[in-house]
Amino acid sequence: MDRPQNKSDIDKLRERAESLIKNSTSSGALTHSLLYDIELSNIHAEEIIPKLIHELKVHQIELEMQNDELILANRQKGVDYDKYVELYDFAPVGYFTLSGGGDIMGLNLNGAKMLGKERLLLAGLKFSSFVSSGTKATFRLFLERVFSSQAKEFCEVTLQTKGGVQICAHLIGISSGDGKHCFVIAVDINEKKVLEVNLA
Repeated sequence: MDRPQNKSDIDKLRERAESLIKNSTSSGALTHSLLYDIELSNIHAEEIIPKLIHELKVHQIELEMQNDELILANRQKGVDYDKYVELYDFAPVGYFTLSGGGDIMGLNLNGAKMLGKERLLLAGLKFSSFVSSGTKATFRLFLERVFSSQAKEFCEVTLQTKGGVQICAHLIGISSGDGKHCFVIAVDINEKKVLEVNLA
């Protein structure tokens, strides 16, 4: 039997194999078709099989390396997420995400504590409903400026809970990139206000 020296036969066989892999749903049909192609192309099995085995080993190693990289990346994401949650949830200030209408879309644990309710119960409520009547206009203007200026805006409001607790809060707000919501940091300045009164 003639042994072909033309590399294009092997290239054609590889192309056929790749085409079969893309189109075949049956591994048995795929194997049968490949063996048939080997016979037709007049390539000796001892010539092609070692090359195919080598290719398979290389692809297997590549897949294993990619899999290891994915596992490592997912672990790193988990670590990064845990750090983010720790920094966000246990920050000494209140973090809020508000809609353009001032609805609470998200908040951290300290934000919920400042408003005097469980975090789950606060989603969808108006932030302004926790602002004292005397500082509602200030808050409304602050929110308008946050969404119109695309810069950091500041204001001071008094937050009051149903329990009657009042907190003087310094708010820092900035609009999100898409302008659909904004991020607000609320800092409890009660102690500062008491100190100012005592020093006056």
